Amino acid sequence: MKPESHSFSRALEVAQANQFPSLYPNYALTAMQMPLIDNIGINLLAANQHQATHNQEHFDAWKLLCINVMSSPGSGKTSLLERTLTALAPEFAMAVLEGDMTTQLDADRLVALGVPVVPITTGRSCHLDAAMVESGQKMLR
Repeated sequence: MKPESHSFSRALEVAQANQFPSLYPNYALTAMQMPLIDNIGINLLAANQHQATHNQEHFDAWKLLCINVMSSPGSGKTSLLERTLTALAPEFAMAVLEGDMTTQLDADRLVALGVPVVPITTGRSCHLDAAMVESGQKMLR
């Protein structure tokens, strides 16, 4: 069945290429995956990419689907997670690695749902890097 929406089709194509890069060797990488090279030719993201690959190997071995929800502050990410976790909890085992720059307020909201949550305070960073994800998943084991 062919997707009706071109944007849906493109999103599916990108997701498949990112999930199964060996099946899409000629696929153009997204900006998030492209190596960042400084002026002297050093890949500044190589260590993070190495760790991310290691994390993905674990997730694949555990048959674990990981979803990254990222958007601006106040956009509704936690509300979306609250509704989704509540709806899916009866059918699926789920957990959350919740990153926040300074507080645990969102993590506390999700803990109230009875879902395992690892709050990760990122400090000045607005995202979780691969090492933070590894630390969080170790805490969930």
